[in-house]
Amino acid sequence: MVDVSQSQNSTLNRFSAALIMIGLIWLLFILQLIGIMPDLIPRLLPRHISGLPGILSMPFLHGSFAHLVSNTVPLVLFAALISLKGNRYFLQVTLFIVILSGAMLWLMGRGAFHIGASGLIFGYFGFLLMRTYYSPSIGTIIISTGVLVFYGGILYGVLPQGGGISWEGHLFGFLSGVAVAKLIGEKGVLSRR
Repeated sequence: MVDVSQSQNSTLNRFSAALIMIGLIWLLFILQLIGIMPDLIPRLLPRHISGLPGILSMPFLHGSFAHLVSNTVPLVLFAALISLKGNRYFLQVTLFIVILSGAMLWLMGRGAFHIGASGLIFGYFGFLLMRTYYSPSIGTIIISTGVLVFYGGILYGVLPQGGGISWEGHLFGFLSGVAVAKLIGEKGVLSRR
């Protein structure tokens, strides 16, 4: 007989890192909205030393409520799919995507402030698509196919656009996700032992 409360705790623990990250994104937005932390968190500014810390903080900052809400749904879904393999796996994938995409954006992005979790979302998207190639299984095939069918249209976001959208962040996020899928693949440097 399986203890239901133990099973629920195990499931909640599996997704705890993703839930904490998303909760922190919302908390920081609310604090900025009410004026408690208006400009204390650094934003990514390419090729400026002051913009380097923004590599890590960029996914936690959003310019408007609409920006935050539009990023939340795919962020929750993709984070949950990656978290199916546990918190450690989720944290590795997230950290590598954030650092790699942020570094590329800092080196090659337009000279403007870049904020938002969309680069991370594109990184998760690329990771979930390519994970099937580097670690094929029935589970990864089902997840990759579902992600492609329901979110494949976001690939247009890697093309240059107007309106202050960081298409470079999207592009570098996607490329980072592909690279991380290879790193964490079955024979990759971060595979489970």
